[in-house]
Amino acid sequence: MKYSFTVILYLLVSPAFGQVTENYLEGYVVLLNGDTLRGKVMDRDVSAFGGLLKKIRFKPHKGWKKRYKPGEIKAYHRGEDNFLSIWLSSESRFFRQDFYSRPGQGEQVFIKIMHQGSIDLYHWEYTDEDNSTVDFIPLLKKPEAAEMVRATQGILGLKRKRLAEYFSDCPRLSSALLNKEITTVNEVIMIYESACLD
Repeated sequence: MKYSFTVILYLLVSPAFGQVTENYLEGYVVLLNGDTLRGKVMDRDVSAFGGLLKKIRFKPHKGWKKRYKPGEIKAYHRGEDNFLSIWLSSESRFFRQDFYSRPGQGEQVFIKIMHQGSIDLYHWEYTDEDNSTVDFIPLLKKPEAAEMVRATQGILGLKRKRLAEYFSDCPRLSSALLNKEITTVNEVIMIYESACLD
């Protein structure tokens, strides 16, 4: 009886562990000194009670496995995705949350790069505590600015007033936002890069 319980427990638990080990993808890490190490990277646990890992796991092609937290590397690449290590802080006031990336302020986090150019789009991923799934907050940032702006509010769509304020230096974009002429973050980026730059 004791033997059959052990076998049943193993069969129930082993698929979850199998999924974790299969979640390594080809990639690399960029160290603080700028060196790039190639190998396989895992940053999330896809098992039933998984989510984002606090430290990414890196298996070099040669050598020992390592774990890195955001303050220990500059960036990493996993599969098709690129992540940057940045300082991120937020301030809440009057039903509004502002985000900033200032060295030494807040906490260091990994942030997924969705677009880089005259305006940057990042996804700040987090684990939803209710169902252990990975969700994200889309943040737009002008390259030289410390302030970042949340682009959408879930199913409510674009944060039009907040985005119009953030892009007040571009009347064409602010007007398109307030007049509901655009509905997606990609349109915000497209108009900014085509109509708002000198």
